[in-house]
Amino acid sequence: MSIANFVNPVKEEATDRFFTDEELVSLAQGNLEEDEDQEEAEEAPALPITEVFSKMEQLKFLSIVTAILEERLSTQTFTLLDLKRIQSTLRTELQQEKEACQEQNLITNYFS
Repeated sequence: MSIANFVNPVKEEATDRFFTDEELVSLAQGNLEEDEDQEEAEEAPALPITEVFSKMEQLKFLSIVTAILEERLSTQTFTLLDLKRIQSTLRTELQQEKEACQEQNLITNYFS
């Protein structure tokens, strides 16, 4: 922005506006149409996870999961509960690692 704009500011248009009843109705109806469009977009069926990732990506993911399961479980079979337990354990470990890296400064360090 040039300095001329500051020295000789352009008059701004008033932002307040009075609407007639007809204008208010038409604005409200326009918003309803936008809401309907948004609802239609939200109701669109979600893509299955198998369509989001290619077969190669799915294969890589399953290979990684299998390796994790083999390392964490002593048995060769597992259940969904085993997966959830591993997931919970990993989340707890991540949180503990994150907390270990945080440093708490005392407020008394800033005041003498």
